[in-house]
Amino acid sequence: MRQDEKELLGKIAAPHGLTTLTSLRQEAAMEVRMMGMKGPSMRTRFLFDFKNRRGRVEFWENGKLNRIHQETAEGRVFWTAKAGTTPLGTAKVPFDFVPNMQTGLIGLLALSITHDTLQAKPTDAIGKRKGSSLTRTREARLMPVMQGRDEPKVEQCACAWTYLLAPDGTLLAERVVQTTTANKRIEQEFTYERFETVQGVKVPVELGVKMDGLPKMASVKLKVVATEINPTLSPDDFKLPS
Repeated sequence: MRQDEKELLGKIAAPHGLTTLTSLRQEAAMEVRMMGMKGPSMRTRFLFDFKNRRGRVEFWENGKLNRIHQETAEGRVFWTAKAGTTPLGTAKVPFDFVPNMQTGLIGLLALSITHDTLQAKPTDAIGKRKGSSLTRTREARLMPVMQGRDEPKVEQCACAWTYLLAPDGTLLAERVVQTTTANKRIEQEFTYERFETVQGVKVPVELGVKMDGLPKMASVKLKVVATEINPTLSPDDFKLPS
């Protein structure tokens, strides 16, 4: 790791309190509007347990569990209510679970322990925001690929996450680019609009979202509604639906 990459990682850890985190439970509500009309009720639930190498993201729609992306010591899987469980391969060592919709603390935590390729830039921009950036690049692996409003499709996909940072290391914005083996490119952008401090950890709680495949008239906001720092997570938290 180069010196500039180490310096940016150090900047991130300080304001967001990453050195104190060993586990995380977080829930976010996604607000979708189309031409001013409110869309379906969508929620996302994140579970991370770094000590026991477990990570899970649940996607809920209108109160029903729709899909799960998970990695534990037993392996990597993707579950949907329609298709059931799809194995994605063996668990990675060291643990480096990354969901395809990686936001806020989850992205920063993964960045701080990654063994993927990193690239630092002293000046960069995402949308209208400017700052320094750190990009994490991963070679292709089997994972769910976003398809706009449609069900994600499991396929081989390379991924790059770019984090835009303020001078003090605060997260300003994030870009996620997935590229399939057929050279299809899917891009998502997250703009961080508000933070709250929970047990000494600076948590992004309001995000603007841009995503390929959504209609131009659609607007998406992600609001974190609950955060638990260093909760005790049990094996039951990582069970898949029968």
